[in-house]
Amino acid sequence: MFYLTRRARRWLLYSTSLFIIFIVFTDVEIQSPQTTPKPRPPPRKRERRIKEVWNRPDPEDVVPHPLLDRTRLWLGSNTSAVPATKIHRHVPGWTLMDNVYVLRGILYIVSDDPRQSRIPHIPDMISSGKPIRKEPGDEQRRIPTDQNMQIIDSRRALQLFGSSVKHIEGTSFMIYEPSQYFSSGFRFAAEILFGLWRTYSSLDLEIESNGKTTLPAPQRIILPNILASRWRDGHGLIARLLAMLFPSAHVQPAEAWSDFADLVHLPHLFDRVLLADRGAAARGTGWHDTPFAMLTAQFTGNSWWWDSIKNVLSETVGKEYQSSEDAAMKGRPVITYIVGSTAGGRVLHPDDHDDLVRQLNQLEGLYGYAIRVHRWSSLTLQDQLEIGRQTDVLMALHGEALLPLLWMSRGPKSSIIEFHAPEVEDERYEDYAWTASALNISAYSFYGSSVAYKYPQPAKVSRARGSSSTDIRIDGKAVATVYNHPPPPLPLPSSTHKLLTMTVYYTLTFGLLLAEMGTFVALLLPMPFAARKRIFTFLSTSTVVAKLAYGLKIAFVFIGVLFVDALQRVLRVTAESDLAKQSGVHAGTAETSHAAKKFYAQRNLYLTAFTLFLSPLLTRTYYIILDFIHVQDEYIKLKEQHDQLAKTPSSDAVADLQKQLASKTRDLEELQRQLPTTDKKAA
Repeated sequence: MFYLTRRARRWLLYSTSLFIIFIVFTDVEIQSPQTTPKPRPPPRKRERRIKEVWNRPDPEDVVPHPLLDRTRLWLGSNTSAVPATKIHRHVPGWTLMDNVYVLRGILYIVSDDPRQSRIPHIPDMISSGKPIRKEPGDEQRRIPTDQNMQIIDSRRALQLFGSSVKHIEGTSFMIYEPSQYFSSGFRFAAEILFGLWRTYSSLDLEIESNGKTTLPAPQRIILPNILASRWRDGHGLIARLLAMLFPSAHVQPAEAWSDFADLVHLPHLFDRVLLADRGAAARGTGWHDTPFAMLTAQFTGNSWWWDSIKNVLSETVGKEYQSSEDAAMKGRPVITYIVGSTAGGRVLHPDDHDDLVRQLNQLEGLYGYAIRVHRWSSLTLQDQLEIGRQTDVLMALHGEALLPLLWMSRGPKSSIIEFHAPEVEDERYEDYAWTASALNISAYSFYGSSVAYKYPQPAKVSRARGSSSTDIRIDGKAVATVYNHPPPPLPLPSSTHKLLTMTVYYTLTFGLLLAEMGTFVALLLPMPFAARKRIFTFLSTSTVVAKLAYGLKIAFVFIGVLFVDALQRVLRVTAESDLAKQSGVHAGTAETSHAAKKFYAQRNLYLTAFTLFLSPLLTRTYYIILDFIHVQDEYIKLKEQHDQLAKTPSSDAVADLQKQLASKTRDLEELQRQLPTTDKKAA
């Protein structure tokens, strides 16, 4: 066996590694030398490869057999297999229920309760669908029959439906009323949609303040008595609202409902149906002019229930949702006056219109209200949504011009003012006022007079000066008097705590500033020299204190960064405030908002600046006191030496003694030399 040197083994290892990498990461096919290489097939065309991929059978594409039968619910012959109808919510005209059967266009409620104590009366749930007219015999025409709704037991259900029914999943909104109330967008939005969602949202009591809910959107809107050509209003508001709110839901007008009626041998089972019928509400309560959705106020619901609708609309128009709490901090209050005519062609008298605009402009100059004037005929649905989002006070003639109140944010400043013509005392139009109050928005009404009536305060109407059937006279000064005061102060929402409470790093900086101030005061306190010396000796020689001082030096570097950031914020906020003043935003809550931002920016600047300033001041004071201690020690030592020298003889005496000693020493030496001579003579 041959021997490889270290260099040879290294190169062999490198070569083997490169060969393995080449085999793994390349598409080259390694063949034996005995076989001839096979020719590579020509590349396929891209079009052919796509066709083969799409035409290749895939087992996952095969629909499982149970899914084909998913739309059919088998009942068999056992009555216990028949799902019973469950009533979740009910007031006259509004019923939310599960497991509703439909056959030949008839609604069936299945219940085995012999007393039917849990099932409302049929006339309170549904009517015949005939138009509501104020004429003799009107209520008799609207009484429902067996062709509208029936209550049966499970045994009768098996006889009618057979062994199976077609299963329709999801939630269905069924509006069982004629098209006479679909000519107005407000009737649909503020009554039908308002009541539908008020009833449906009562199932979710945990709706968040931003409108987030767990309720699934309805999958279909059923209009059994309204033709396809009649369910759209003249402005297209109903169709656009449904498309924006429930894009997956499809509208089924009377023609589609007739298709269900034509399927005489095919029953259907709806998972959940929310039935709304104005005729049933009018018959069950005895009212005709009261808002249709008022009855739904009896349901227990979440206080943020309508914010779900506003949230979806905000996302649809590409705007970030602004909750009622955030809207309260948006700046100075906005008063919006929408100019338009009522359905009967009534308008404000030109002189009163000009006087009202003049009075509103005076409010802007005195108290900082932002005044907006719009013409209703030129507003799109997106404009209406944007006006509602920005408006605190909305005023207009009684009519559709008040529709943006549905999108207003509730708050202490939120209110509407509607102008009425003086009518007979028994005719009050409270639909807009009630809708506003249901959204926690104050409502004021002027019935052609100079007196404002706040809902639900009853109004005593007297014909105003010069009022006619077309021109409505109002007192512009009386209207402005409602808001002839400074706007209320800004509330303190939860986000304010972020301003009042400093962040962690500023809190630590404030704590360090307090520690510096306490240390500085401690250094200036009078104390015995021995105690001061022991303290400063410990501080100057301790390793723990040295490490702590090193950490503080690093902390002051970060505080320096915070100081630069705070300085930039102060400059930016000051520039924004100057720009706002130049643009005219100089009063009301806007100025307060800028002042608050400037205050917090300056607070952070002063906090970091004083912390940095005290750091070198404290250090210099420490070393000055330490030098003083050292100087005082040297002074004590010199004083002790001086005292010792004072106790010893003077230098002249020492010199005399040294001279005497030297002379004595010489005498001694002379005597010692003489001593050997004397000894020799004696010998």
